[in-house]
Amino acid sequence: MKKLSLVASVLFLSNLYAQPSQTYCQNFNGSQVFLSASAATLNLDNSFTMEAWIYLTESSPYAIIAGKVNHPRGNDPFQNYVLALDPTGLKPEFVQTTGISGSYIRATSPTNIAVNTWTHVSATLGASTMKLYVNGALVATQTSPGNPNSNTGVPFSIGMGATPSFQTTCCGLKGNIKQVRVWDVARTVTEINATKDVNLIGNEPNLLACYPMNESSGQTLMDSSSNNNNLLRGITSGTEAQDPTPFLESNLSPLFSYTTITLPTITSSYEDLYVIDFNNDTKLDFLVSSLKWPPEDTATEVPLQAFQNNSLLNFTAASPFVGLSSMVHPRDYTVGDFNSDGKSDIFIADHGKDVTPFPGQVNKLFLQNSSGQLVNSPDNISSVPDFSHHTASADIDNDGDLDIYVCNIYNETQVGPYFLVNNGAGNFTKVTTNFPAAIANLNSVYMASRFADIDNDNDKDLILGAFDGSGIAKDLILLNNGLGVFTAGLPLPNRYGSATWGTVGLVAKDFNNDGWVDLLMSTLYQYQTCQLQLLLNNQNGTFTDATANITQNWGTGNNKWIKWIETGDFNNDGFIDIVCSLHFGSAPKLYFNRGNAVFEDASGRITLPSVTGIVSTRVADYDTDGTAEIAFLCANNKIVIAKKIQNYVLNTNDFTSNQIEDIMVYPNPFTANFSIKIPENENFKSFTIFDTLGKKIHATSTFQETFSIDHLSNGMYIINIETDKNKYTKKIIKN
Repeated sequence: MKKLSLVASVLFLSNLYAQPSQTYCQNFNGSQVFLSASAATLNLDNSFTMEAWIYLTESSPYAIIAGKVNHPRGNDPFQNYVLALDPTGLKPEFVQTTGISGSYIRATSPTNIAVNTWTHVSATLGASTMKLYVNGALVATQTSPGNPNSNTGVPFSIGMGATPSFQTTCCGLKGNIKQVRVWDVARTVTEINATKDVNLIGNEPNLLACYPMNESSGQTLMDSSSNNNNLLRGITSGTEAQDPTPFLESNLSPLFSYTTITLPTITSSYEDLYVIDFNNDTKLDFLVSSLKWPPEDTATEVPLQAFQNNSLLNFTAASPFVGLSSMVHPRDYTVGDFNSDGKSDIFIADHGKDVTPFPGQVNKLFLQNSSGQLVNSPDNISSVPDFSHHTASADIDNDGDLDIYVCNIYNETQVGPYFLVNNGAGNFTKVTTNFPAAIANLNSVYMASRFADIDNDNDKDLILGAFDGSGIAKDLILLNNGLGVFTAGLPLPNRYGSATWGTVGLVAKDFNNDGWVDLLMSTLYQYQTCQLQLLLNNQNGTFTDATANITQNWGTGNNKWIKWIETGDFNNDGFIDIVCSLHFGSAPKLYFNRGNAVFEDASGRITLPSVTGIVSTRVADYDTDGTAEIAFLCANNKIVIAKKIQNYVLNTNDFTSNQIEDIMVYPNPFTANFSIKIPENENFKSFTIFDTLGKKIHATSTFQETFSIDHLSNGMYIINIETDKNKYTKKIIKN
């Protein structure tokens, strides 16, 4: 077989410089601050040094690292004296004024600092000279405008500006800070380098304040010098949104290693990754689709490529196809054992040329034979060309075999969506009478589809995302009556944006661990702007829009849309996380679920090596170790697989109180059986097991002293236990 170029397990280290050793740093989200209780604290004169270690997670324009801003903040001279970031948010600078209009002077680094990397920055004022140092090296010098304002009237702050009334003001840093120090002397470069990498005792000469920022909790940031210039976490003594968050430093070390697979150069464009065990060896392989873009006058069929998984993330080119494998514009796929022979098969929706008059294309069904080959089986499905934008499979009629929904939107011959109902042997009958006629005849057009048990009645319902420009304000749930007949459920909340927006993709997962499936929709407007819309299941047929739980800004322009949303527990904390990318985006977005479906942007934890244009993202366990990897297909002929190499360590505030009550799961790890002990004053309600991809694999409402799940493969699982008073999440490991 032809070997692919493989670069294995490239580890990108984030900490290039030595730093003082500590357990915690403090995390800032762009609107959080530490500030002094008095404006008189740390009023500096004509000779001083300010320094800090910072770890940016993203660009933070005009962000204050430490110092005193001007009040009003928007009025000249804008600052008093601050260690800050410039308008790009990536260049450190030292700004000093006399407090008088026109006195604004800044010494700015000529180069950007790296994100997701600890960087030491320091500023000195002495002998009428301003100096800025980055990692102990002088990078900028300016002549001081004069002595600083000795009566600023504003508190000293870290992470953001502050006003005389102890409120926040522009601008906030996004990332982490530690080891902020203030001296009443302009330190030399030798002195700066002698102490920047070590913890201070606190009695060093000329030390005005030292904030290691190693606190794990509490509302006070302690000054370890003898001057007791302690700072307040947030703007009051109580907890609030402006409070920076203690953050374990160990969680800033690399989370992923990366394996790069270089694909053959082709004349068409790589478009999508399909994941299937096509040779029945229990390892997941890749099919890679491509297309001719822009489309030619005559539809150009391009063959699928196959890459066999040889274990340990090593893939080689393969030829598993029997019959024609070429396609024009394959848009979606679904994998399952369609002919009940114990092997994985694949149905691929091909919508054909994506230009007027949209002639459509015949979809393809590949059934795996006993030799580990994918046999093109056109006689088993409808052979009518249609514009199939999405597809999904489930046993809709509870007869023990998988059926297929073909989500058509339009084409030259106006072929609407339909079901392919399975006879059990992989032969399908086209059915259009078991769901609303308005959808089947394209009066109401939907372009995204997935199955999930929305109402927990043990049958698969159908979720549909509306076509953009259709004027449909809400996406749709079609409830299954258990026999494969679908009727509209209760209305969903309005789609993000407006009725002119559409939903191009979706996933159905239990994001808040309550045992009920929630929805995450990829919405867009004319493929020029987009938003993830989170809908949480209210357990009564309705959903609550919780989009505000995901901080996001995707911008506007060409290809500003998210084709695929993938999920998995990427930090092993028991909650389902999100990974996705703009189509042809340069970097993926990673969101950690912090519990109760509230998401933190952790995109800085995933840094792909040398990629151009992400076109497909797929999450699966590619190396059969029981944990999920993330595969990215990139436009520069590469597949990059991100493998988690570090368990994310949980802060104490990562748990809500009801997750650390007296509940026992033992033994853990286990071999075949384990037991659960719940508090005596609580009554058992339900027990659910999920794999690390978030797939529900077992559920029961019957309490047992011992649970037997010896049929599960070895690996890690997440269990949810609900009682009449609490909900618990635990990790278990089967050996």
